[in-house]
Amino acid sequence: EATPLLLRSEVRDFVKDKPVCDLFVQAFQNVTAKGPLDASSFEAIGGIHGFPFVEFPPQGEQQSPTSDPDSQAQWLGYCFHGSMLFPTWHRPYVLQLERAIQAEIKTILGTTDTADEIAQRALKCGFPYWDWALDTPLPDLLTQPEYKFESGKTISNPFYQYTMQNEYDENFAAYRKNNKYNNTTFRGTDWTDWKHWQELRNTLNLVFRNKADEWQWFSNHAGKNVRKETGKFPGLESPHDSVHNYVGMGPNVSGQPGWMADANVAGLDPIFFMHHCNVDRLLSLWQYGRTGNIPDGGRTVVTTTPDEPWFEKADQGNFTTKDGEAVGAESALTPFVVEGKTNFDSILCWNEKDLGYTYPEVADLTLGSMTQDQMKAFLKKLQEMYPYSPETRELKHRILVHIPAILKNAFNGSFAVRTYLARKDNDQEAFAGTMNVFARRDASHCEQCQKVLHIRGTLDVSDALVTLFGFDQVQAFDGEAAQLDALVKVRLEILRPGGQEIEEEEVKRPELPQVPRNELHFGFKLKAPKPPSLPSRNLVLPNGAHFVMIEAQDED
Repeated sequence: EATPLLLRSEVRDFVKDKPVCDLFVQAFQNVTAKGPLDASSFEAIGGIHGFPFVEFPPQGEQQSPTSDPDSQAQWLGYCFHGSMLFPTWHRPYVLQLERAIQAEIKTILGTTDTADEIAQRALKCGFPYWDWALDTPLPDLLTQPEYKFESGKTISNPFYQYTMQNEYDENFAAYRKNNKYNNTTFRGTDWTDWKHWQELRNTLNLVFRNKADEWQWFSNHAGKNVRKETGKFPGLESPHDSVHNYVGMGPNVSGQPGWMADANVAGLDPIFFMHHCNVDRLLSLWQYGRTGNIPDGGRTVVTTTPDEPWFEKADQGNFTTKDGEAVGAESALTPFVVEGKTNFDSILCWNEKDLGYTYPEVADLTLGSMTQDQMKAFLKKLQEMYPYSPETRELKHRILVHIPAILKNAFNGSFAVRTYLARKDNDQEAFAGTMNVFARRDASHCEQCQKVLHIRGTLDVSDALVTLFGFDQVQAFDGEAAQLDALVKVRLEILRPGGQEIEEEEVKRPELPQVPRNELHFGFKLKAPKPPSLPSRNLVLPNGAHFVMIEAQDED
């Protein structure tokens, strides 16, 4: 008899089944209590993403890396960011923790007297995801330091924070001291004032517009080919970056930055996995809506042929991917293995059901068997799930600001580009949104992070324009993006972790290629007008930042 699929539910629904939630929390607490040399411990799994930058599975007492490239202790990390392998690498990563918790649930059920119906539900319970684009209050499981069981017993909430058990060596200790981290994870000031859901909904609407043959744009945020078409829409990694920064730095990116805003240590905050579980869910939703008609579950999109969409070379290496090596569908997603032997690759983890889990929206669907009409209906359902704001929902086009290349490692860590629009006739200004850059505070131990120099940014500014000009006038723009240059000024406010504005003398100024006007993308039926002039605060952005106007819905 086939093992039933685990169902990953949204965390607000997850907590409603109190007996199962209690079991899951107890199991996760057991996982966090294990020593860091245990491969099923939270510390070992969380550390795969960055610090302490040691091999997985643990190989005995280990040192975190030194800065000496000739040292045997040098470790350049596993994870892929700014790469077409970003979504598929993180898929078995969440699975690694889910399986560790499920193993603990089975142990608990084997040693306690649990009602059979509760046990059966617990054995089908996957890791919960946090849908950060919902406008409902966050549950206590994410926000409260203590967890109270149905029995009345109270424990420290393992999903709230984690305390490191191993000091490792002086490198990790010095890193934590320099960045004001102690041994316990923390999040940004007032991060629970979650007011970003509409901005994230707008972004998701754009993310889902990427089509099946646009994996190179859907999968990540990289802006490597800035002299070529840079993709009409943001990739999945863009809202991912925003959530890291908003959790780690608070709603106005103004507080002392917490662990989630630093890619070196983000994996050690338990909320990381609820966040990435949702990113994985969004990957599944896109697959069913965009690749459902492709034979073999969409795997033909995942190819290692240079002329096909999923192929890139050279500068996407990490510790186990050599510099200059091509990566594609068959590249090993180290350190994750299938049944203890073969490394996962993107083909093996392309279909979430093959890995033993699914999500509510796709539980009854079969990847690879959907017709064009079924996919179109599914995509409409996604747009209804993440609607535009009521003030702009009826616009026949959306207006974006697109930046082909932002220097990712311009500053020491993550930063935010807050965007404001102002009328030229009266200087009335409106906040338009934030483009977030999620980075490591010290990228010296992450080869992949050092190699990816640029990311692209796309921000839907329709709401801000309606605030400034009113719905009717924005509707009347009617595809003429050049009108915006005559009417609108753009102001950028670039903030470092902690909310301090970047000073001009602090900016790294690499040589960035110019973007020829005839290669800019301005939507479906538009000629390329002159890009709007940007102010002197445009510190890390090359020429080529411009308005884009697109149809509000897909033409097909």
